[in-house]
Amino acid sequence: AAKQLIAEKKHLWFPVVRAEHSEQDALGRQHELFEVLIPAGIDSLTAIRTEQWLSGLRPDILATSALQGEVLVEIAVTHKVDFEKRAKVRGRGLAMVEFNLGDLRPLNFVTLADALFQPSKRAHWVHHPKIEARLYGYLAWLRPILENAERKAEAKAETERLRQEEYDREQLRKAEKEATKQASAKATAAEFKA
Repeated sequence: AAKQLIAEKKHLWFPVVRAEHSEQDALGRQHELFEVLIPAGIDSLTAIRTEQWLSGLRPDILATSALQGEVLVEIAVTHKVDFEKRAKVRGRGLAMVEFNLGDLRPLNFVTLADALFQPSKRAHWVHHPKIEARLYGYLAWLRPILENAERKAEAKAETERLRQEEYDREQLRKAEKEATKQASAKATAAEFKA
């Protein structure tokens, strides 16, 4: 029923395409990427095909979206996209959105239409190549920053280690000087007694 409804309406609500990454560098600074690549919303579909094989995959729907390009649509009622299928989609650089309709009650054309054509938490991206490309670019940009922070942290740790060694040597010199002074004072006191 969901596939039929999508084919008839020729549009679909897509969740936001967002690239997110958060990482702390060796100096404790947080580096974050939170970028909306394509906002959520209704998008028209053309070239809609159901249950058609594509690169070893058989999605519920294969269509062309004005904003997303070629997109695979999975309708999860009893079985969600598994790891193997997710890996194939990612490996082929395809965009796949999944609608989780397993707990949709009552299940009728009205509730299906709401789930497919209105903003909903039922839809999520299994994979989107634009997210992966943006993250790859961001991480390539971030890598030298993280390496620089690592070098600075190592240099700071080495400076602190040398400072601690110098402090320890100074404390040892003071203790030796004090011990020598006390030994000298005892020797002087012993001479006066004798």
